[in-house]
Amino acid sequence: MGIYKEGYREYSGPLYPARTRFLVVASEELLRMLRGKWTRRLLYLASVPFIVMVAIALFKGVLASAGSFNLPVNPIIQLMSIEATVMALLAASAGAGVIAEDRKSRSLVLYLSRPLSPARYAWGKGLALWGLLSIVFWVPALVLSWLQALVDPSFSGMALLKIMAAVVLSGGGAMAVITVVVMALSSLGNRSGYIGMAWIALYFFSDVVSHAVRQATNHAFYSDWFSFQRLLKGTMDWALNPSLDAIGAPLVLLGIGFLAGVLLVWRLRRMMRTAVSA
Repeated sequence: MGIYKEGYREYSGPLYPARTRFLVVASEELLRMLRGKWTRRLLYLASVPFIVMVAIALFKGVLASAGSFNLPVNPIIQLMSIEATVMALLAASAGAGVIAEDRKSRSLVLYLSRPLSPARYAWGKGLALWGLLSIVFWVPALVLSWLQALVDPSFSGMALLKIMAAVVLSGGGAMAVITVVVMALSSLGNRSGYIGMAWIALYFFSDVVSHAVRQATNHAFYSDWFSFQRLLKGTMDWALNPSLDAIGAPLVLLGIGFLAGVLLVWRLRRMMRTAVSA
């Protein structure tokens, strides 16, 4: 005897083209992230250092215009250093479930069995997380660069273009690496809380390891490569002042992103085979 009268009705409306179908995944995932309570709290928290650094930049520009005193501080570097920690917390709270939640609800099988390839699924999820991180890391630094150029003539013209290019390059690369690493961790389980704690532990514990290596090697140059925080700062410093001596940090950061990408691809292919055989 049946328990449900309704039958299956095939959808006959318009479909997104296969090439842009991942944008639907990205928009829905971004909306899911923004609905999170801790996501909104961290976005509010990220506005505090931005407001403080804007005030410092304006004050510094007024003093520089008057020729009375030059504050020995770079508001853009300081802002990106502070926002890097907020970005890491945001990646844990919002990004830990980017794949894990789909595994938990078993919707990943539906994604990968027919409508999306693993690559487009990863593009959609990654674009959502990357866009969220840009709100607290990329956009504030670009706005601050523009405001600083308005009040300080030394930051106008080619100097402003150089700074904004450095922000785009270092910020975009850092966000991409963190996005891939968090997605790779999220593909390993289905409990976003544990995955978020694993990422936070990795991010902050790596600084402890870096400090221990620095002490053991008498401040060797490669000791900073063991810390996520120092790698991000070193990448920003290299982007603003490129040199062969400082290129180690961005190269190591890209290497970490590449290894995390390999792990992510392997996991998605394995889950794809599971979805097809299910």
